[in-house]
Amino acid sequence: MPAAYSFTDSKALWAEAQQLIAGGSQGTRQPEAEEAPIYFERAKGCRMWDVDGNEFIDLLCSIGPILLGYAYDRVDDAVRAIMETSFQSSMNHPIQLELARILIDYVPCAERVRFLKTGTEATQAAVRLARQITGRAHVARHGYHGWADMFKRGCGIGTGVHHGSWDTVYEFDGTAAGFYDLLGPDCGGISVAVDGGRETGYRRFDAYCTYRRIGGYEVASGLSTGRHTVTVTVDSASFDKRAILFEHNRPDYDEHPDRYDGLWWYLGGILLNGHEVNR
Repeated sequence: MPAAYSFTDSKALWAEAQQLIAGGSQGTRQPEAEEAPIYFERAKGCRMWDVDGNEFIDLLCSIGPILLGYAYDRVDDAVRAIMETSFQSSMNHPIQLELARILIDYVPCAERVRFLKTGTEATQAAVRLARQITGRAHVARHGYHGWADMFKRGCGIGTGVHHGSWDTVYEFDGTAAGFYDLLGPDCGGISVAVDGGRETGYRRFDAYCTYRRIGGYEVASGLSTGRHTVTVTVDSASFDKRAILFEHNRPDYDEHPDRYDGLWWYLGGILLNGHEVNR
């Protein structure tokens, strides 16, 4: 181990990468500190060596999948054996069944198996399956679920995400509708249109929002009896939260600005004078 770390070669490669690769990185990791390793040339077990010869222990296990360590001989030998006989075939291979049986045996709740290439692909498939089985559109989420549009934080100009990816549309048979949700420091706002009409904005942040609290409000009332459509768009436009807070609440914003960064909408439930129509 060197007495002092040097990242000269990593920095040179990173400078070149920004001219050749969109975003500079083909993976999920971009430099998060000025003095940190960026490029690694080899790994074995739990250890990695960067292009400058520095040695590190990888506590992330390559963000999850390298449970047995890098360059694990038993795994590598099995992969090489498959590559020599049938690598990337467009048809099925019996080894798929072998792995499926093992997974079903080891996972008590598993009835069938579906193999997917990435985490983003897996979470999209999970959402589609849940919506198909339940007939519902709303998805509760927390944390990182991939880079698909529906999981991207915010939408609109500057994000590359169309608002349709975040729109929540539901139909109901009745005369009035509302929401039961949270207000709080990381909340933003929504726009609601009923039956394709003009959008109305509802901000879920106010002068009291140094903490979270429950709110209930009406978005449509006095409608004619029958079926109606409600479209909700999460508003990605930022606004001056500090100016909205009461003056005596602003020190909390100054001391903990990160708490106020979000523009989230936390939906607890849909309020109806009527009933939702399953689609």
